[in-house]
Amino acid sequence: MELKVIVRGARDGGAIRELAQKRVTTALRRHSKEIRSAMVRLVDETGPRKHGNDKFCSIELELRGGPIRISEVSDDFKVSLSLALNRVRASLSRMLSKRKRGIGEG
Repeated sequence: MELKVIVRGARDGGAIRELAQKRVTTALRRHSKEIRSAMVRLVDETGPRKHGNDKFCSIELELRGGPIRISEVSDDFKVSLSLALNRVRASLSRMLSKRKRGIGEG
């Protein structure tokens, strides 16, 4: 699995990037053979000085069966990343389960 993490507008971008790489790799390890590539975008939409629900996390997975795209917004990068990862894992499990059972084919 090829993983790309993009961080914009964050005060400590390097630390956030490392955290995201570790969390995504750990969360998707079980299904890494099914995932061609993963892109994570973490953006502070209003900049580091303003606060509020402005920490945007987007996760895009390219699978053999099609893409999965999830996004979340929160007041903290860790929270938005966790919420997005939970939704990605659930969506990925559903998709792979359907494929295994042959639902939705042909």
